[in-house]
Amino acid sequence: MPNHGTGDRNMKALARGIRLMSNLQVVNLSDNRITGSGCESLVKAIKGNVDVQQILLASNQIGRVGCASLERCLPSLPSLVLLDLSHNKLSDSDTKVLMNALPECLALKQVNLSHNFISSTGAEDIGEGLNRCQSLSKLDLSWNAVRGKGAASIGESLRSNRTLLDLNLAWNGVG
Repeated sequence: MPNHGTGDRNMKALARGIRLMSNLQVVNLSDNRITGSGCESLVKAIKGNVDVQQILLASNQIGRVGCASLERCLPSLPSLVLLDLSHNKLSDSDTKVLMNALPECLALKQVNLSHNFISSTGAEDIGEGLNRCQSLSKLDLSWNAVRGKGAASIGESLRSNRTLLDLNLAWNGVG
């Protein structure tokens, strides 16, 4: 249901229906004006659903509240392989919260955090998370503000992380 302008109030109603969909595999609510509150409603609806494979929440504004909700939920989704949080105006502190959960997502293969407000500080947290995240094969951090120490931290993590095959740092001014 991308591009419907659902918003938080309607997200609560939609979440009640989603909760009943036990075989739901793809949650695509990109570009729906969802903030942290709406993300919380969604997370409560899908938590523990063993069939969810993709969560696509691009072009919303989930912020720290949404990232904290996802942090509590993601490890309970054993089939999750793709998480797209691009274009969410995520900050370094939002990223730090999210990185706490990613190493516990054993099936997670792709994460898109492009077009956010992640600086070198957030990239350092991502680098630390990559040291512990041994399933991720694709990470998109393009169009952020990753430079210097953050880029070095991510680079350093590649020494121990043998699963990451596709790292996109385009348009960050790394070099």
